[in-house]
Amino acid sequence: MDNNTPSLEETQTNEEISENQTLKESQDQQEEQITSNKQDDQQLNSQSPQTRSRKGSYRQRSVSAASEKQEITTNINQLNRTKLTQLSDQMFHNFVDLLQGEMEAGFNELTLLEQMNKTISNKYEGLNQQSDEIRMDLQKMRQMYESLQTYFQQVDDIDRATIELATIVNYLDQYTKQLEIQLKPYL
Repeated sequence: MDNNTPSLEETQTNEEISENQTLKESQDQQEEQITSNKQDDQQLNSQSPQTRSRKGSYRQRSVSAASEKQEITTNINQLNRTKLTQLSDQMFHNFVDLLQGEMEAGFNELTLLEQMNKTISNKYEGLNQQSDEIRMDLQKMRQMYESLQTYFQQVDDIDRATIELATIVNYLDQYTKQLEIQLKPYL
């Protein structure tokens, strides 16, 4: 906020001071008028009847003072109405600013949520693509395993045959050793 611009509280305080001064001046004027009327009345009583008729009676002056007082009261009421109108307008403007701020904050939150949803959606889309690739790789590996299954069976058969052959070779080796031991004395 600009340092040269008075705040709301300072403006209200200045307005109140100004109105109070105006009211005090009006009251002072009324008191002076009443005092002046009383003095004039006293002077009239001490003067001749002709002078009295020129200056008017106390009653006429009090009627004029009452009308002035009513005029001052009307002016004060108008000042109060004006101030009330200004304060009401200011309150409504502040309330509108508050609502706009709240709505903007809500819109900002919605925008943030939308961005978060887009980010998460993109992340899950990437994960979904990766899982699809892994699933396809697994299917290929299964197909390869099934195609190699016959070869695995053949390898297992060869392994069994090799084990049987090794067993036979051992048996023959032992048999030849025994024959050699038996025939050694003859050779």
